[in-house]
Amino acid sequence: MIIVENHFFLPKEEEVNFQSYFAVDNLLMTRVNDNSNEQLQVKYWELFDYMKQHSMIQKNACFRAVSKDKP
Repeated sequence: MIIVENHFFLPKEEEVNFQSYFAVDNLLMTRVNDNSNEQLQVKYWELFDYMKQHSMIQKNACFRAVSKDKP
């Protein structure tokens, strides 16, 4: 699930602002473009499967960031 890119463009309507006072190493993330709980569950399981395949251990809770531009 590794993506290698030389250039990354994110449309303005999909921008996500993340502010934190701590460093995040080995962060796994995914994106759901619609407001569907079903799609959210699918993405959670994709992350958990990835962690299992790579012998990773979840140490923190899952966080959900919601775009302020969408309901």
